[in-house]
Amino acid sequence: MRYDVIEVVAALAPHPTESDRYLVARRAAGEERGGRWEFPGGKIGPGEQHEEALARELREELAVEAEIGPLYLLTSHQYNDMRIRLWTYLARIHGNPTAGPGHTAIRWMSPDEMISVEFSAADLPVVRAIRAGMGEIRHAQIFD
Repeated sequence: MRYDVIEVVAALAPHPTESDRYLVARRAAGEERGGRWEFPGGKIGPGEQHEEALARELREELAVEAEIGPLYLLTSHQYNDMRIRLWTYLARIHGNPTAGPGHTAIRWMSPDEMISVEFSAADLPVVRAIRAGMGEIRHAQIFD
């Protein structure tokens, strides 16, 4: 069975002072893939550019403003009910993120912590890339 591809953007946002920790969010139990961790973001709306969609999603989900940097990783994943293409961008978060609609928790997690919790399958390639050291990620390298 074939499914339409759903275009999704996510933020790989390093902590402002601890470059080995990244912002992740836990999906609410009633949501699709509930209880699993993910990099925050969401679906790209009709006519939206990736960067504006990601900035909008971060405002809606975490109540923060963000600078969207370059693409870090593009992956796709086939779930039983849908296929998504995940565009993960480096991002700088401004403000103190709070868990908004659809999430029960947010945390700054190290790559080692990420392997000890359950991530959404589409986000796992990003976790593996970080753990493999695919580019040291620091705010200064991304935006300054």
